[in-house]
Amino acid sequence: MELLDRYLSAVGRYLPKDRGEDILAELRANILSMAEDREQELGRPLNIDEEEAILKQHGHPMLVAARYMPRQYLIGPTIFPFYWHLIKTAFPWVVLLYALAHGVRFLFEPVTMQAIADAALGFFPVVFYLAAWVTIVFAIMEYARENYIQNSKVLYAWSPRNLTRAEPEPAGGRKSHPIFDFVGTLLGLAFLLVIRRHPFLVLGPGVVYLNTFRPGAVWITVYNLAIAFVSVQLVVKFIAIFSRTVRSWRVWVDLATKASAIVIITWLVRAHEYVALNAGADAAKFQQAVDGINQALTIGFRVVIVILCAQLLWEAGKQIFPRLHVFARPSRFIV
Repeated sequence: MELLDRYLSAVGRYLPKDRGEDILAELRANILSMAEDREQELGRPLNIDEEEAILKQHGHPMLVAARYMPRQYLIGPTIFPFYWHLIKTAFPWVVLLYALAHGVRFLFEPVTMQAIADAALGFFPVVFYLAAWVTIVFAIMEYARENYIQNSKVLYAWSPRNLTRAEPEPAGGRKSHPIFDFVGTLLGLAFLLVIRRHPFLVLGPGVVYLNTFRPGAVWITVYNLAIAFVSVQLVVKFIAIFSRTVRSWRVWVDLATKASAIVIITWLVRAHEYVALNAGADAAKFQQAVDGINQALTIGFRVVIVILCAQLLWEAGKQIFPRLHVFARPSRFIV
């Protein structure tokens, strides 16, 4: 019964994680038993309309899941699944709109630490007002349902045929929401734009040594490449919010990201000079330290290249040879 798989998948989205599998197994057994009884009555297999009738008789997926949820005091179990679903659905979009609004603002204003801090702190009142207003509306709905709407059929206006198809969970586990991916990349781009004026964010207390040392010329090119690369990622992840097809490319985008990082770091290794002395610095006193820093960074970058190459080959191998996913899963031992 394909409709049964869709129905159970829809119910499972709202069940407690620790008991979800057991509850779904129980529901499947109950529904199959109802279907077998109906088939015996008719003397033939059920058609799709009769399967749909059985599932509608069993109840809306959210209401079925609500029977297994703990009791809510402000919003009852009948309304709470819809309330929680709206909160989880609206929150990523609030994050996106807030990030876009301030991203556009930073296109016309200087990007400073104070501006970023104000934007970050200003997000919390927005989330609070969202949760507060949604909670108030659903509390009123719960009060009305309990006191005035005893036989409402609004929640039952649904059809199993309209449920989305059950999709297998990705081999690597559940991925983060595409909106959070976009916002994370946007914050990364903002960080890159800020560190040029505020090197303390990278060097920490070591920023005092900029009077003696200066970054090598290679870092200007690397910085510009990083800005361009993250900007391209930002565009791709923004499109992925609205396109399921682009989201399906995520693994290959990650592989392209690692490959690009390998190319950039390989080019860095060939530069050799990452730190140089300022014009007025005492060469006799600090030249040996500069040479040591450059040598250590060269070795470090080579190690990073080896690690990234190993990760790239492993991830690419998992896509070409799906059986490798078995070795990537953690083992489970029963003690």
